[in-house]
Amino acid sequence: MIRIKGFLDFYRLDDEDEYIDDDKEVEANTLAGEILLPRNTFTALFKTAMKEKSLQETKKALSEVFDVSIDVIDARIKYLKLENDINRN
Repeated sequence: MIRIKGFLDFYRLDDEDEYIDDDKEVEANTLAGEILLPRNTFTALFKTAMKEKSLQETKKALSEVFDVSIDVIDARIKYLKLENDINRN
C-alpha cells in the first residue's frame, strides 16, 4: 500500500503498517513535482489566479490545468513556500 504524506514525503507501509521513509522515493517525488508542476510556470499561474479567485478556486483551476489532485497542488504550494502569497490576498 502506498500513501502520500504531503507531496515530498513519500512513504510505504510494510506488513506491520509501519511507515518506511525511502530517500529514493522522496527524490523521485521531488523530481516528479518539478516535471509535472514546473516551479516558474506553477508560481506564475498561482499568483495570477490568486488575484482573481479564492484559494479553493485557484487550487481547483491549477488541479485541472496540471491534471493532478488538489492534494498535489496543496503540497506544491507548501514546497514552493507560496503560503505567504495566500496570506496577502
